[in-house]
Amino acid sequence: MTIDGLVGKPELNGQRAIVLAYNTTTITSRINVKTDDGEVLALKVSNLSQAADEVFPAAEMIQDPEMYPSYETDVVNVLDRLASLPAAAYDFDACESCLNRAAMWLSDLDDPEQHDLDPRPVLLALKRNDEAGGSRPDVFAIACVNLTFLLGSPAKAEALSNAERDLGINLLGLLSAGLRSYVESDELLSAAMMALRQLIASWMPPTAADDDQPAMDETTFAKLCEAKLLESITVMLKAHAPLREVDGGDGGGIELHEHAIAVFSLVAGRTPNARRAAALIGASAIEPVLGVITCLLPETDGYEDEEESESAVGVIRAATSLLYAIAAAAEGREALAASEAQVVVISAEEAFQDGCEGEPMGEEMAKLMVELNDLRERIDGCPEPMETELGIEERTAAVSVSGEREE
Repeated sequence: MTIDGLVGKPELNGQRAIVLAYNTTTITSRINVKTDDGEVLALKVSNLSQAADEVFPAAEMIQDPEMYPSYETDVVNVLDRLASLPAAAYDFDACESCLNRAAMWLSDLDDPEQHDLDPRPVLLALKRNDEAGGSRPDVFAIACVNLTFLLGSPAKAEALSNAERDLGINLLGLLSAGLRSYVESDELLSAAMMALRQLIASWMPPTAADDDQPAMDETTFAKLCEAKLLESITVMLKAHAPLREVDGGDGGGIELHEHAIAVFSLVAGRTPNARRAAALIGASAIEPVLGVITCLLPETDGYEDEEESESAVGVIRAATSLLYAIAAAAEGREALAASEAQVVVISAEEAFQDGCEGEPMGEEMAKLMVELNDLRERIDGCPEPMETELGIEERTAAVSVSGEREE
């Protein structure tokens, strides 16, 4: 900022100054600024001007808790000033620093759910970044981190929805576009997928919490289709193979596949209609789901430890349940057959059987063996497994003891 129009201290006119915060101790509206000489002044807004090439405020100052000690007053005041700037003058560095402070403030709360954080600065940051051609992935990433706090309850989700409408943006569309724009960064994509899952969950009916395989309603499904979210997710998955650490991966690709399977499963539900099955098939969702199953199969001597086993079995069970749902539709069975899903399923059954080396299976692995068998039979067009004489619990117990898959 540039000091201008002072009568009492005309020698300061023309000097550059850094904005610190609004001054709350004076009756008249003033802003605390720091000159290049280190002097701190409380000046009226009319005595400060901003040239086109000047940065407001200083990002490094916002990160300094001594300069901006309070998020709720000092940093929020900066966000308010940023919101008043036109798009061409928007300061992304200051925005990133403010949102970093917001995330730290929320993380330090005893209960992060109990906050009254205004969602508009976060949404505005996403909007301005989109208007700038997505040139600031760092701003996109920290905005996504903040979104996870803004969607923690139905009331907060409603406040975010109202802010979205006021700003004239489509949050789902911006997040979907981000999956394509920043496809190289698995950490950024993970933050975006977490925000996406919470956003979609906020649209689910309250009864969904009591269902182990809930499905989104038609309105939400239409929103996903309009935003081309399923296609964006598969673009992301193609760029990040689900490699385990033993195979040279860092786990990032597997995590992204977990997020993707969760979203695909909300689309499918327990028995997707033909339109939803077609949407998943058209987005090429089947191939990466089969891929993560293949990636996570145990070696001949099993998994390295119990933690790895539980994690892998959990992901494969989620993938198997999704494919089983897709196979409920005739189009799904055809697509799975064309993708040679039977080969993957049989390989999985054999890998788990061999990995146990004759020892009894754990309960989760035994359930997985039953579910793989059910999936294989559904793809083949056999009668529904639940119509057989033994239910899933009895069949799970049998597999757990024998360690062998059913034929």
